[in-house]
Amino acid sequence: ANLMVSQTDQLGTDVRLILASQSPRRREILDMMGLAGKFDATPSPLDESELQQTLRRRETPVTPVEYTQLLAEEKAKALVETLTLQANDSPV
Repeated sequence: ANLMVSQTDQLGTDVRLILASQSPRRREILDMMGLAGKFDATPSPLDESELQQTLRRRETPVTPVEYTQLLAEEKAKALVETLTLQANDSPV
């Protein structure tokens, strides 16, 4: 499968990817994919231990694939919420 990244959205606005991780290896992987300089590394404020506790309380066990997907989604949601609050708090 090919990964295609558009640098502009439908309105012609520049779009940058956000890597919600502090992992140097993940940065390296994105660089190797030709995305060097096209993303910002901004760690997610998600408390992963809280997510793990929630998942332990589920009746059915979480598969590794499910966990990976849930973690990515929750990291993204937490970061979007933080960035939105910051944008709303900044003077225009």
